[in-house]
Amino acid sequence: MRTLQEIHATLQVAKLDPAELQPVAQCLSFSESFSSEDYCLLEVDDTLCKYIESGQSLTIRGDLDEHAVLCSEDKTFDLKMADTSNMLLIVPDCRTPNQLASDSSTDQLIHCQVKSLCKQGFLEGVIFFVEILY
Repeated sequence: MRTLQEIHATLQVAKLDPAELQPVAQCLSFSESFSSEDYCLLEVDDTLCKYIESGQSLTIRGDLDEHAVLCSEDKTFDLKMADTSNMLLIVPDCRTPNQLASDSSTDQLIHCQVKSLCKQGFLEGVIFFVEILY
């Protein structure tokens, strides 16, 4: 695991002024339970997002030789695969800049673990992580 001293040394070599950066560094490491491609990202509109957040469930239906669809209790939605050349890491404890304490004046180091990755793309359709069970 990295230390704050190592991060400061890296900033110095890169000729970056720490005063111009957030005082919080997040170091990523792979968790012991890391698995590759066990998840698929699913992008949904605001209506479906609220549906899922309310505790309702959705089902993906379709045989191997059919086009998959996403089904709620009363609606069916078409699923489209979107390709990406970027690897998408799933890091549940990682924080966005607006989640970090902006009033913190002391340097902090947060260690986060990468749980899984998605490198094939995501389903178009807020993004949810869908665990692939097969």
